[in-house]
Amino acid sequence: MKRVKIIDGAVAIYPYYLTQLRVDYPDTSFPQPYELADLTEFGIHEVADVAAPTFDPATQAVDDLDPALVNGVWTQQWAVRAATQAEMDAYAAQQAAAVQSAADATAKTEAKADSVIQYLVTHTPAEIAAKVGTDVTSLAAAKTYIAKLAVAVSVLARRELR
Repeated sequence: MKRVKIIDGAVAIYPYYLTQLRVDYPDTSFPQPYELADLTEFGIHEVADVAAPTFDPATQAVDDLDPALVNGVWTQQWAVRAATQAEMDAYAAQQAAAVQSAADATAKTEAKADSVIQYLVTHTPAEIAAKVGTDVTSLAAAKTYIAKLAVAVSVLARRELR
């Protein structure tokens, strides 16, 4: 729960943390826990939470403003504004990273399901060389093996070379 310190009817500190209470009033004894104390005589008021408004994070940002007194209750206030270029760039980068992460996870899942790649994972280099020597008897078979190796290298490169 957020709190606000009010002086002369105006917001002085928001959010106001209870750790600041000891600093502001070092010679005052408060009941423990502070959450149960009525601190209004010290100008400390609870702020009614209000859900942030919906907004388009690609082009907008939302700011937590100072609370306002609404029907006798200090109430959280929000403002939607145009996002700065830095905020839009950060959001775009976050979205791109999420898309890339999903693509990486899909590629890894598909690679793990492939029998040739699983053979590469579970056998020694000598066993793999022998199997390739046995299985690759035509250009088409070689192309199939190369494609599967390219998938395996791609999955490893996504993890190791980014």
